[in-house]
Amino acid sequence: MLMGSVLTRDLRSINSSGTSHFSYPLPVLTVGGTRDGIMRISRIAESYWHGVKNIESDQLHNFPVVALEGVAHHSFMSSPYPSLISSDDLTSSVSEDDAHRQVGEAMAGFVNSILSGASPISTDASGEILKPLVTAME
Repeated sequence: MLMGSVLTRDLRSINSSGTSHFSYPLPVLTVGGTRDGIMRISRIAESYWHGVKNIESDQLHNFPVVALEGVAHHSFMSSPYPSLISSDDLTSSVSEDDAHRQVGEAMAGFVNSILSGASPISTDASGEILKPLVTAME
């Protein structure tokens, strides 16, 4: 599970059918925030396009991306924050407790879907949050 991070570009390619293929052997959840000043939301949108919207059918649901409104990079940790984060991150518009709850729910849903074969986590809300960036990228 990646929080405020993404799988690197060298781990994916576009196959002959035009869909994205990941050369990573395990399912990966990516969680990003719209107010992250370290891992920009545009990189989360790129990962959403490759991992959710354009993914090849046999890897469907293996690389979900969750975008959380108002969450900053420091929202994935507890204070006090490292100096680099304090100086370069944006200000969160949600409380630390609310951000931790949202991240925890995404993580628990992902683990549950992997271990129990339950329905995959929904990325619909993330698709709406990221829609302007994905549209621009397309």
